[in-house]
Amino acid sequence: MRYLILLLSILGGVASNASAQEITVPQPAQDTLRDFEIIRGPSMRMIKTDTGTLQTLAGGAVVRQKGTTFFADSMALNLATRRMMAFGNIHISDGDTVHIYSGFLTYSGETKIALLRNNVRLTGKKGNLTTPELDYNLDQGIGNYYKGGKVINNKNVITSTEGTYYADTKDVYFKKNVKMDGPKNHIRTDTLVYNMNNAVLTFTTYTYLWNDEIEVITSQGSYNTDTGDAFFTRRSTVTDSTGRIYTADMMALEGATDNIQMEGNGVVIDSAEGFVLLSNQTFMDKKNNSVLATRKPILILTKDKDSTYTAADTIFTALAKTVDNKLFYANDSTTAISGRQSEKIDSVKADSSAGLLNKGIIHTTADSAKPRPILLPKDTLSAPEVVAIQDSTGHKKISPADTLHNRTIPPALQETQDTNNLARKPLMERSPTEKIDSTAPVQTTHPVSDSLNNQTSTDSLRQSDDSIRYFMAFHNVRIYNDSLQSVCDSLFFSTRDSVFRLYKNPVVWSKNSQVSGDTMFLFTKNKEADRLYVFDRAMVVNQTPEGFFNQLSGKTLNAYFLDQKFDHIRVKGSPGESVYYLQDEDSSYIGMKRASADAIDMLFKKGELNKVIYINQVKGKAYPMSQIPEDQKLLNGFEWLDNRRPKSRTDLFR
Repeated sequence: MRYLILLLSILGGVASNASAQEITVPQPAQDTLRDFEIIRGPSMRMIKTDTGTLQTLAGGAVVRQKGTTFFADSMALNLATRRMMAFGNIHISDGDTVHIYSGFLTYSGETKIALLRNNVRLTGKKGNLTTPELDYNLDQGIGNYYKGGKVINNKNVITSTEGTYYADTKDVYFKKNVKMDGPKNHIRTDTLVYNMNNAVLTFTTYTYLWNDEIEVITSQGSYNTDTGDAFFTRRSTVTDSTGRIYTADMMALEGATDNIQMEGNGVVIDSAEGFVLLSNQTFMDKKNNSVLATRKPILILTKDKDSTYTAADTIFTALAKTVDNKLFYANDSTTAISGRQSEKIDSVKADSSAGLLNKGIIHTTADSAKPRPILLPKDTLSAPEVVAIQDSTGHKKISPADTLHNRTIPPALQETQDTNNLARKPLMERSPTEKIDSTAPVQTTHPVSDSLNNQTSTDSLRQSDDSIRYFMAFHNVRIYNDSLQSVCDSLFFSTRDSVFRLYKNPVVWSKNSQVSGDTMFLFTKNKEADRLYVFDRAMVVNQTPEGFFNQLSGKTLNAYFLDQKFDHIRVKGSPGESVYYLQDEDSSYIGMKRASADAIDMLFKKGELNKVIYINQVKGKAYPMSQIPEDQKLLNGFEWLDNRRPKSRTDLFR
């Protein structure tokens, strides 16, 4: 309105003076126009007024001021005030780097400030900025709008109440009630910057991003509207369509796949499947529903207040896949686990330089190209069968319903956007993964009898094949539970049978008892230890409060738990041997017995050794306490490995 009043006052002065004297004069000399150079004006008139001389141009006017060219249907130049008014089809070309269009323009040649009104449009390589009004400083290359603006790029629409454009960087700084809506992704925030050359959005305040598969809460990062790739440099949280939560100091998201790479204090929480994964570097493969964790990863299998913690150099988890009624496990890039002597497994050296964090695109570190044998129990009293496992190329994908409407903004974002009436719909509510009887047989790549059917029960609920999750841990594996601890070189665990398969010289501790061997299967029931089987070189060491070592060794071992403590241990074969310190009725030590038998049982009471029983072909000798030969105190292969035992969950973080 103020410009309309100004225009009427100028035109009023022109009319009053023209009624007395209206003349047409030749174009004045260049120094009279000062900074303005008339390039084109088919119809030109010079009119003298009380306030100066008015030069009018019509029929398609073109005026230049140094490196800036103005185009319009008509113009009026006030030579005294060095002001310009332009009407209709206005185009400002500033050094061929800035192009602005509008319906009306008021311009000061002194300050080089252009006030553009009516359908203003500023063009760039990666989108056009449109707004009802734009105040643009040609000297500084900065433009501001205050009544709403919009940028459209590749079907992505970015809007805000206010904004600033910077010509030198081609950035649009959106402020207040900022929204971005595209075919796939949507953003709500209070402030963000969009670059019109590379189509990258940058945000430095609380920001909410979502699509049909994920939702993200962050406060600093960037988003490429062309590729959908995002990079978050301040601690951010991602929730996927299954309800799984990812949090880390830095995070990269690949737009084409929704794969995620995390760096620094990463946390993956899967409440539905009951696990938490901590790591300083994490890769999530959306298609295979897999997670690869490196750099001091820790897996937590949650159970009320008695969770099980597992630390290793590398931890990998994914869903098994069923093809032609056969069960397959995906592999990572480590060497296969085989038979009784596990081969050395090379840790996955996940290099962040190969990922989106440095290159702008995520590269999945896990390699699923090579088959991996996985030990499955055939008979608990015989060696395990080696089962060839093939590559998994995909898993069932949960597709949520439409998520573009009726969304609820996170409270933290609401606090930063008082005027933002942001609309979002929460990700689809999902029921927990359906589980069925886990004791039913599952076909693998070779027919394998399920020892759980005949020997002991595990979790009573069995999952559908496509929801069987498995975990692999490689090198320096340490397990801590309040009731049981373990170390080994590598581990495999599947929710199909809830068995921890421990490879390469594993050791298990419960209270003051230690079990070691070549390979172990730890069977669990309701996420608690139920039975332990040792395939070869089995040994039990039980330390008394007085420092004596009761010992039991043999070829194979079966141990049973009661209330998470050893209840009964049986060793068989080769034959079984024992060293046992005898006590009288007053619990005083009276001697030591060293013996062998086909089978030897250790019976416990509340986790403490109570009795030793020898079965068949018993041979042995007892010694009084004062006459025990030194060479008879320890069985062959004896090792007390308490220095390797995790003493608390905090030990795993060191």
